[in-house]
Amino acid sequence: MKLQPSPLALVILNACPHPALRETRDRILSEAGYYPASAATAEDASLLARSVVCCLAIICHSFKPDERRQIQRRIEDALPGTKIMQLSYRGNNDPLALLSSVKDVLGGRCNGKNV
Repeated sequence: MKLQPSPLALVILNACPHPALRETRDRILSEAGYYPASAATAEDASLLARSVVCCLAIICHSFKPDERRQIQRRIEDALPGTKIMQLSYRGNNDPLALLSSVKDVLGGRCNGKNV
């Protein structure tokens, strides 16, 4: 019997200060086969970016604009190959829209590897 290697789950940083939104996105991403790494604060997001290789970082609209810029800058410094997705309020609760956006942003590639 030959074992088929299963693809590794892609890690997506899910930065959101609101627990309900963060947990909903985590669930949606997990059910779609991604591995969410969650952060509730800009500091948590920065720590994760330095310790986990993420294909994509989702930054929630509910952070203040300066926090959003800070998170993006820190992620770009720690993991230059990580794609960044800044969420707007529009479509925030639509799982299909989120997953469609994730697939569009990843474009079939993750840190230089085909997905």
